[in-house]
Amino acid sequence: MFVICAVGGRSRRVVDHLRAQGLSAFNVSDGTNGWAQRGWPLER
Repeated sequence: MFVICAVGGRSRRVVDHLRAQGLSAFNVSDGTNGWAQRGWPLER
């Protein structure tokens, strides 16, 4: 599963917790803000 927040800090903590529970989880680097800065598509 992929976890995302605005800048990546909160989602990184959640991913650490999920992985500690044995789940496969990935943090989206730089969060939603980084995604938008790259010009990648967003739905609002």
